[in-house]
Amino acid sequence: TIPGTVEVKLPAVVGGDTTVRDVHLSAEPVDGGWSVKSLAATLPGRTTLEADGMLVLNLEGHFGFNGSLLLAVAQPSGFAAWLSKDVDEAIRRLPAAGFKAKVDLSQKRQAFSDLELILGKAKFSGRIDSS
Repeated sequence: TIPGTVEVKLPAVVGGDTTVRDVHLSAEPVDGGWSVKSLAATLPGRTTLEADGMLVLNLEGHFGFNGSLLLAVAQPSGFAAWLSKDVDEAIRRLPAAGFKAKVDLSQKRQAFSDLELILGKAKFSGRIDSS
């Protein structure tokens, strides 16, 4: 591991027909991966993505992320159309959506604790754990 900090600030990243805007990353290499001090980007659907935590990458091919994750979607129909060709009418009617949680994401487990989920005016809290 080479000590130091990686700082990336890009106005836009284009891949195919997708533009991700205002990409900001601050991370440091650590044994087994990267300590992500902050990651932020604007995705389609006027969606804000923010994260910080530990990105696990190792020689055995293990990949994962442990930390905080926020996804705030100002235009749910636009975000859903980016993810899928078919957008359900219920999603089209949502004025906003999003979630924030402490996450433990890997190939074998996806856990969201201290979860706060917002769908329009409805607010839910709890946890999701899939192993």
